[in-house]
Amino acid sequence: MNRERIGAWQRQRGVATLLISLILLVVITFVTLYTSRSVLLEQKISTNEFRGRMAFEAAEAGSDAAIAAISSGWTMADDDTRLPADQNVYPDCLPTAEYNVIFDINGDGTPDANAKTLDNGSTVAVTMTCSVNQSLISYDITSVGNSDDNTAKRTINQTLIIIPPLPNTPDNPLLTRGGVVIGGSATVSNPEGNSTIWSGGDVNVGSNNSTSTQIANPTHPNYPNCLGGSVQCLENMVPSSSRDVTGVDVIENDTSLGNLTTDQFFFNFFGTTPEIYRESRVTLETTGGQLDTLSGTTGEVMWVDGTVNISGNNTFGSPTKPVIMVIDGDFDASGNITIYGLLFVIGSITGTGSVDITGSAVVNGINSGGGGSLDVVYNSRVLKSTFSYGRPAAGSGTWRDF
Repeated sequence: MNRERIGAWQRQRGVATLLISLILLVVITFVTLYTSRSVLLEQKISTNEFRGRMAFEAAEAGSDAAIAAISSGWTMADDDTRLPADQNVYPDCLPTAEYNVIFDINGDGTPDANAKTLDNGSTVAVTMTCSVNQSLISYDITSVGNSDDNTAKRTINQTLIIIPPLPNTPDNPLLTRGGVVIGGSATVSNPEGNSTIWSGGDVNVGSNNSTSTQIANPTHPNYPNCLGGSVQCLENMVPSSSRDVTGVDVIENDTSLGNLTTDQFFFNFFGTTPEIYRESRVTLETTGGQLDTLSGTTGEVMWVDGTVNISGNNTFGSPTKPVIMVIDGDFDASGNITIYGLLFVIGSITGTGSVDITGSAVVNGINSGGGGSLDVVYNSRVLKSTFSYGRPAAGSGTWRDF
């Protein structure tokens, strides 16, 4: 009897062991399947995260390329159309319209591509629109990045703002807060209007036979369209003032200029104080004694500290890449100096050399000219080409990556 009980108990224990083994096998199978599924899910999450990061980094690279292009003063094109040849001295962003921008993202030296495949196979496409609102230039940048397999897409939007370094463009070839005394010879020409010299003091054009002022010729085929700078009436300008005659083109003893302080006179053109301007808008600083080493400089906002004594042949700026040159002192030229853009002298102009300016000259002190030659041809388009210079800054709250 005991043997039968023992056998039955042993059989029951074997069945229990089998059931437990089966249960454990089923549990292990489910655990294995769940673990495999979790591993696959984690791999998918990791892969998606990697692709998303790749797309985001591509979009970020495009945004950085756009910012670098703006900062370097690249030539902007409107879609696939180049600006007409006669407009090539206008600023990158014209004050009259918005432009869909295509720039040199592929680095071949030609602003004709806004998309690129990166080394890791991801792609990026950038769209910029440029607009002018009052005295601010805004660049709205949209950069779209895609992963190498196009499964992930990220978009970055950002607005860059540039405060133009010359918000109030002079409308005369020669402006002085003090007086004008021509000791040598001078030719002051305005092919875009009927005024040449505007001064807060006396104007003395001297006794040199070659000193004269010239204004737009009313019989020119482009007249009156040349008034205001849409075109120019360069050929056959008519003389207005000379050593013997002071014409209506010369405005002297204007108290609206003469009664200004030095800082107020500076603010009138640049919209801020000299200290703030030097800190925030200037892109190149030098001293009066080192200015000649920078001959050939183009496309810069230059601050020259101290009096300039310059000789030899020097050129600053070009018709398409002019300069803004602020001299914090006197300007004493004994060589041949050519400037495209704006010459702003906080002191006075003297010297025996030859100074040729295409754009405008603004002098806080007295323009005595010394015994040299001063030739100024007003060109508003050259001056407006400096409109997009300066340091771009990200607009507050404009970054979006969602």
